[in-house]
Amino acid sequence: MEDNSKICPLCQREIAEPASLHHLLPRSQGGKQEHTVLLHQICHSKIHSVFTEKELAKSFSTIEQLLANEEIAKFVKWVSAKPANYHDRNDRHSRKK
Repeated sequence: MEDNSKICPLCQREIAEPASLHHLLPRSQGGKQEHTVLLHQICHSKIHSVFTEKELAKSFSTIEQLLANEEIAKFVKWVSAKPANYHDRNDRHSRKK
């Protein structure tokens, strides 16, 4: 039997719904469809609650760069203990308002 499971590159948990594609280089900043990764929706939402599109394009366009950020690393440590299908809304970061 073939294992078709996918692993979230941010939190390293098995992908479960809800999931979504994240453009490593935001479309608004010239990103293309081939520069995407499949993430849990909670992981994707966290990224966009912390960074603006310009910040993502300039300094956080790889998984490694995202994981090097203290707030993302703290989130990953927390969410890693949750079940793969865990989802919770993230509030928008105040810097983006």
